[in-house]
Amino acid sequence: MRPLVCDHLVVGAGLLGLATADHLLRRGADSVLVVERRSSPNGGRPGEVGAILRCTAPALTEAEERGRLLLTSGADYLDHDFLSEGSGYRRLGSIGETSHPSAGTAFEELTGEQAAERFPGLLSAEFSGRFHAEDGTLDTMGLLTALHARVRAQGGRVLFDAELQQLTEEEGTVRFQAGVRSGRAGRVLLAAGPRNPRLLELVGVRADWALEEVHSFRVGTPEIPGPVIRLEEPPGGSPRGVLLPRALREWDLEVSRPQSGDEEPTVDWSLLEALREEWGGRLPWLRDSDVRKARAHSRLALDPREPILTSRGGRTLAGGAFGAHGLSLFPAVAEQLAERALGEVDPLAGILEDPD
Repeated sequence: MRPLVCDHLVVGAGLLGLATADHLLRRGADSVLVVERRSSPNGGRPGEVGAILRCTAPALTEAEERGRLLLTSGADYLDHDFLSEGSGYRRLGSIGETSHPSAGTAFEELTGEQAAERFPGLLSAEFSGRFHAEDGTLDTMGLLTALHARVRAQGGRVLFDAELQQLTEEEGTVRFQAGVRSGRAGRVLLAAGPRNPRLLELVGVRADWALEEVHSFRVGTPEIPGPVIRLEEPPGGSPRGVLLPRALREWDLEVSRPQSGDEEPTVDWSLLEALREEWGGRLPWLRDSDVRKARAHSRLALDPREPILTSRGGRTLAGGAFGAHGLSLFPAVAEQLAERALGEVDPLAGILEDPD
């Protein structure tokens, strides 16, 4: 079997990995190879919905603004209208009880009575909080499919069922083993989410990114429309949970907490019961909602510092510590990863624009 040879190896065919590959190709990179341990982009979960939420970390404000610009530009970003209103992207707004600073973003303060009047049947008069009108949800599987098609159409290669197992930096190159294939690359860009810290150790980098568990429960409800609801720990704690409207009669409840150890988490049903008990007065419908699906997975927790790490040899880059704000941040971080790999720093050039 012939060795794999490329200028840029992207590890991970999730949103960050495919967007990075797309950006490299649009910038004129000669050869781009994406390797993914699963058999399809992001595990192939059809209809997956993610939240586009405001990030309160001031260090990431610029990246979030850029990420939202790239996402909401829709037609230019994907060469079709997938992200336009009424399709994959739904600008529903988000509301949450919080004492967080708002990092300069515009919001509307609602009393409990105003919140209950605006969202009848969804919030009780005990729920007061900040409403961010620009937040919403996104069909992530549709976006992954579109990005995958773009990468392939531009000549990028995507290799599935190929988990990265070995990574060694040498003079002028990086040698790797992906699945049963070996190869070498000029640069490696890690976009493998919770596996990034372990992969960085292969090139001598100790990343202090923390892992968190995400426990997701799909609940049935009355016919109640959005917005996204952030369930946060007062006073001013990090988000405890997020309620995402999927469709009529269905919501996804995502609960996050720090992860101890490296093993994949299993569903902890006590988290659901604790949230029901804590929020039952403000969200009466949640208390008695039926659970239709449940799963648990790991992700990198939000790191409010520099979201990209570089190896000592400079040939391996890694990004992706976004926590619950991945959909807001990944387009800008993909842009930064590609710029660094290509030796470019141009804040005005990006995934949207074709290079001159």
